[in-house]
Amino acid sequence: MFLTQIKFTVAALLALGVVATGMSLLAFGPGRGPSAAAAQQGTNEQSGAPAKEPAAEREAPAPEKEPPTEQKVGFANRKPLKAGPKDDELRKLQIERYNEALEEARSLLELVLRGAKTPNVLSDAHKRIAQSGLEVYDKPEDRIALLTDYIASAKAMEQIFKAQFEAGRVAETDMHHATYYRIDAEIQLLKAKRAAEKPKDK
Repeated sequence: MFLTQIKFTVAALLALGVVATGMSLLAFGPGRGPSAAAAQQGTNEQSGAPAKEPAAEREAPAPEKEPPTEQKVGFANRKPLKAGPKDDELRKLQIERYNEALEEARSLLELVLRGAKTPNVLSDAHKRIAQSGLEVYDKPEDRIALLTDYIASAKAMEQIFKAQFEAGRVAETDMHHATYYRIDAEIQLLKAKRAAEKPKDK
């Protein structure tokens, strides 16, 4: 009888030990009982190592890239002119016409960038700037500077049309249209330079 009670007591103790071990595994996971967790905490406190933070908190956000600055070429750099006090009615109208051509080109550029207009409207507007500007500027150096801007604008348009033609967005005739204006600008510049090189009649 006494031996039977001892066996029963040992069996009950063993059963309690198994239950306690199972609860420890559920709470701390394999190999991380209360003693292991306490030992790990003590090691961190002794070494002075800070607790690891999540990767999202450690990594600094990447700086935002600044948008590319739009580079203005040709007529886009020109500003409207102001009539002088000595200018007659004809010259005032010529200056006003030139200024309107500049503003028209700027407005059309915005429409082209938004896709509301095709680029060929800019080529026509650039030609109007050149024609009206040649009647405003009298000095050879001013006329040469004007036509140099004309070439820069025409070349930019030609590149746009070539890229769109290669992408299948415009017809081949549109590309030739842009090339025509670039050649026209170069011809006018050469004429202006030759006229400036001619000796003036005394």
